[in-house]
Amino acid sequence: MSIYGGLKWKISQKNMELSELYPELERQLAQLNAEMEATECHGVLCARYCTEPRPDPAAWVYEVIGQQDGNDLQVQAAQVSLAHLYQNTEQAFHESLEDFILLMPDDGEELPVRMQALVDWCSGFVSGLGLSGIKIDDSLDASVKEILDDFIELTHMEIDVDSSEENEAAFTEIEEYIRVGIMTIGLTLRPKESATLH
Repeated sequence: MSIYGGLKWKISQKNMELSELYPELERQLAQLNAEMEATECHGVLCARYCTEPRPDPAAWVYEVIGQQDGNDLQVQAAQVSLAHLYQNTEQAFHESLEDFILLMPDDGEELPVRMQALVDWCSGFVSGLGLSGIKIDDSLDASVKEILDDFIELTHMEIDVDSSEENEAAFTEIEEYIRVGIMTIGLTLRPKESATLH
């Protein structure tokens, strides 16, 4: 069975919460020596959804894990997790961007791990825009350009920090800024009839 054809079959399965999905997908991608981390592949997908009515799931899977043997059990397991991530993201962009959340490690993880995940997510999003043919320049809406410039700056963020109350608060603030930024970018770049904000 082809992984790319199989992905479309599995998207209709019951969705999985992102908090449950992250550790499983991260482990599966590592086993496959995938090109991306879990948060990075979510960033790429969100960039696609900000610029396309419905991103091609097969193309996205290929960007994440490359060419794989669809009969391999590890590949099939990753396929299911990626389908859940696709479904969750699609639901947020088609129903209500206010419900959008980032794929992130659990709050119980050490702060440097979560900081690295934010860096990876932003890196994936910026890369995904490039894959969608979007250039980050002055031709973009000014507010979108400002947010994207911040995302690029965040890819160089210091991650070797202690888990102090101040740093935890900063992390929460950055994560929320990214989340709200995606709402702005999605509503600006995405076809208006496909982006819904209730």
